[in-house]
Amino acid sequence: MLTGDDVLSVIQLNRYVQNLLAGDILLKDVWVKGEISNFKQHVSGHWYFSLKEEGAAVKCVLFRSAAKGVPFIPEDGMQVLLRGRVGLYERDGQYQLYGEEMQPLGEGSLYIALRQLKEKLAGEGLLSPKRKRPIPAFVQRLGVVTSPTGAALRDIIKVSLRRYPGIHIVVSPAQVQGDAEDSICKAIERINEYGKVDVIIVGRGGGSMEDLWAFNSEKVARTIAASKIPIISAVGHETDETLADWVADVEAPTPSAAAEMAIPDIKEVWRHVSSLKRHLVTALKHKIKRNRARVEHLSNQRILRRPELSIEQRRERVAQAELDLQRNTMQSLRGKRHEYLGLVGKLDTLSPLKVLQRGYAVAELEDGRVLQSIKQVNINDSISIIVTDGKIFARIQGSEGK
Repeated sequence: MLTGDDVLSVIQLNRYVQNLLAGDILLKDVWVKGEISNFKQHVSGHWYFSLKEEGAAVKCVLFRSAAKGVPFIPEDGMQVLLRGRVGLYERDGQYQLYGEEMQPLGEGSLYIALRQLKEKLAGEGLLSPKRKRPIPAFVQRLGVVTSPTGAALRDIIKVSLRRYPGIHIVVSPAQVQGDAEDSICKAIERINEYGKVDVIIVGRGGGSMEDLWAFNSEKVARTIAASKIPIISAVGHETDETLADWVADVEAPTPSAAAEMAIPDIKEVWRHVSSLKRHLVTALKHKIKRNRARVEHLSNQRILRRPELSIEQRRERVAQAELDLQRNTMQSLRGKRHEYLGLVGKLDTLSPLKVLQRGYAVAELEDGRVLQSIKQVNINDSISIIVTDGKIFARIQGSEGK
């Protein structure tokens, strides 16, 4: 006859099975591959779904803390790898996989994950052309983030030195395949801290989509976007496209092409400088020629100045001469004083006032011009006559020529 000790309650049975599952070392940390089915994202942030293959399925859950670390949203039909532990959900008496990490499996799933991440970053403006910076016109210090032993680095160095032998190249080594996103991010951050470069090339040679997947990492994309130094992304071959390409300031089809974009061809630079020099010399010659012609024209177009203006100019010369005399030595002062005193005497002799003192007068028209000919006046015109002690105003009654 059964006793109470021989009978298990449902709770006891489920708990016993739960303890068996929890104590199995293999089931504590296991990778399982399968196709996503019946995916549901709860308002709490938890993910509920099944992994299935032909003839079998297992219930799965990713709690919110684990789901935050997955760079894509699962979709039904997507092939994935799920890492987690096997446990029993006691309420339903059903075992399930409690996921901790998820990765897309297969090209179709990778493309779906990449598309979703691209849309996410585009929504934040990280792919906008407006935030992208131009490459400096004359790069003298080049930074490179890639594998130190890969063909990509050799190609970049070869092209750079051919175009500009004086280029300074700084290499920040990084792992570029497999679980490489942390290595790439640290290399970019390291060269930003160094800071003594004009532009950075980030990339590697070609490979499968899985080989290039590190450059599709959200972490790598955000690190590239945060760089203080402009970045050229050069990942894979011409047909390869990665998230790093879309976020970078400039996308290059290959590492060699990135070097061509970044490094100026010194021969082309010198040809351009020589051309500019020829144009400058020609322009200067034309300007000198035009200025010389202008000076000759002005020299040939001297105008007669009024006597009092000429006197003023002479007075200015005398004043300047006096200043010069003060700066010279006493010997020079004595040697030149007679010359300037003679100039003052001549200036005084030429003064119209001296002419008036000798009994002459000067007649002026109403507009101030000096009257020099009877042709300048008509009957009843008013004139003024300047004498030594003032002016006499008169009206023309007639004239008589020679």
